Amino acid sequence: LVTTRMITHNIEKTKGVVLKMTPSKESDAILSIYTHDYGRISVYGKGIRKINSKNARGVTPSSLSLFELNIRKGLSTLVRATGIEYYIHIQDHIETDILAQCLLEYYYRYVPENKPDLDTYAFLVDALKAIDTGYSYKLIYALILVFIMKDNGIELEVDGCVHCGHTSVTSFSLVDGGFVCHKHQTPQDVQMSIEALKAVRHIYKTPMAHIDTLSIDESVLKEILFIFEYYIDEYCGIYLNALRFVKEWI
Repeated sequence: LVTTRMITHNIEKTKGVVLKMTPSKESDAILSIYTHDYGRISVYGKGIRKINSKNARGVTPSSLSLFELNIRKGLSTLVRATGIEYYIHIQDHIETDILAQCLLEYYYRYVPENKPDLDTYAFLVDALKAIDTGYSYKLIYALILVFIMKDNGIELEVDGCVHCGHTSVTSFSLVDGGFVCHKHQTPQDVQMSIEALKAVRHIYKTPMAHIDTLSIDESVLKEILFIFEYYIDEYCGIYLNALRFVKEWI
């Protein structure tokens, strides 16, 4: 009886998204989960790869579930996983499936363990919901790139000229990281249409949860994506296997 109390005392409930499942032994697996209360944690799931496992659906990668966990330092253990949202439409198209894999890979590889952050959790859930709902994958991709930039400390000036603050801008400076007015424009700056400049600002300022407020033409999205990709490639030190495939069809 004493032993039972010690075990159940450590069981906690938390929502989370399964990022990755790594097989272990015959039917077990180690799960990487980004949780609401504990951030990214590693969890040992006994027997969860068995066909008749009651937890099998709840530990599907990219699914949002309610987890009952025996929380420990290092490797926690899974007691129960109950699915909340399975985002079944993500796999309807190769583009959305790869985009979701790109997001999960970033969280698994670059978001630190045991450092809970509610904004980071919310972005993950909101992004998966947006992908599942069927919003433009180019738009979701742009918002994901902006999230990665900000998560790595890269801030852009999109309220006015990066040199003088003037709100009438004509181009974008990759070197200086922001909008440039006609007076401070140089040959190295990227001249862009007014629609493209507005799109950069709106995407940079809009949370994933408010994606429904964005209405940006696909051709404009294609014109501006390279800006966000540039900062990821040059300054973030981020390499994602899935990102290579995303760039092939964007």
